[in-house]
Amino acid sequence: MPFLTNASASALNSSLYVVAIIGSFPVRPSYPTRPKVNQHCSKPGRTRKPPRLIAGLIPTASGPMSPDMRQALTECQNLIERRAATLLDKAITAREPWTARLGPKPDEPRKQAAWLKAARTIAAYRDRYQISDNYPLGPKFRDTNVRQKIDSARGRAALTQTLRLGNLQSPTEATRPTVVVHQERGF
Repeated sequence: MPFLTNASASALNSSLYVVAIIGSFPVRPSYPTRPKVNQHCSKPGRTRKPPRLIAGLIPTASGPMSPDMRQALTECQNLIERRAATLLDKAITAREPWTARLGPKPDEPRKQAAWLKAARTIAAYRDRYQISDNYPLGPKFRDTNVRQKIDSARGRAALTQTLRLGNLQSPTEATRPTVVVHQERGF
């Protein structure tokens, strides 16, 4: 089922979708389907690894593929990550207002590397959804697609991390105006 694959790649809890799908089909009383699914999906100790993400937003492709395809995907990944880094560097150099809202860059090398990684995620989010205002994640959106909701959550997590690493408080939603959807821009 492609939906479950997409849910899995986006780090959504696919077990909930399995239960919902199974619950929508008639089940014979002799088949204890729902309890079995719940039992297997909620075993203690089973954790899900977070997905590997390109520029903090895009799940990387995994699984069997030809060497040519793997090389092409690796090249695309490098280009996307380089673009995010370049956009962040230009924004910091130009002292764009949204970069000031990320908090100060830490002096300690490990914290600085984590801060830069989170800030590049925000730069990639801004580029992907063509955000040009003074807020790091742009206006709060309504009624948008699932992908942007997931990306927005990743962007908020990155913003919280930059502020935490810069020893500032977490952002509040009150600082972001609410408007309608930004159009997505593909990578």
